[in-house]
Amino acid sequence: MDIVALKKEAKNKKTLPTRLLELARTPDSTVQYAVASNPNTPLIALEYLSGHGKWTILKAVAGNPNVSTTILEKLAGCKQPTVVEAVAKSTNAPMTLLETLTKHPELNVRLALTENQSLTQHLYDLLSQDPDSQVVLYAALRVDCPAFVLTKLAQNSDEIIRGAVAYAFNTPLEVRLALTKDPVKRVRSQAVNFIKTH
Repeated sequence: MDIVALKKEAKNKKTLPTRLLELARTPDSTVQYAVASNPNTPLIALEYLSGHGKWTILKAVAGNPNVSTTILEKLAGCKQPTVVEAVAKSTNAPMTLLETLTKHPELNVRLALTENQSLTQHLYDLLSQDPDSQVVLYAALRVDCPAFVLTKLAQNSDEIIRGAVAYAFNTPLEVRLALTKDPVKRVRSQAVNFIKTH
């Protein structure tokens, strides 16, 4: 068995879905990882690989654009946080699952949520209430963070978060103007600089 050739075939985007399913059943984990990472891998092959024990393969399955909500829901229960992080970033994940992950005990899972390109206003609101200021900051720094969330965050006790709000694109003008009078000089400067440059 030429593993190098099989890996090359598994990575190739022109490899037929039927062949990718065959390659998914290869006992070599590096070949399975290549199949799990291929954007043309069919769902049936991803279903097979989602039952595989290696977390690197499970993470690749969670990040595959063809992954189903059923597989993501299963992988969200994985004990390996990096697998759950990949679930949190998936745009295929249902909103109910993402909402559940906002309460995940692992900080990196909640941080991964802030990278998801399908966040709703409700999810932004939940992330803005996270007990860790890093999650709140990452949510505020997103270009599509809703104005109502930024308005609430302008009152945050953390000056770094207020500074992010002062420079966020969606911050309402009246909120930004209020931040020009913030007790912290750096926050005031960020608000003034945004107004001057935009």
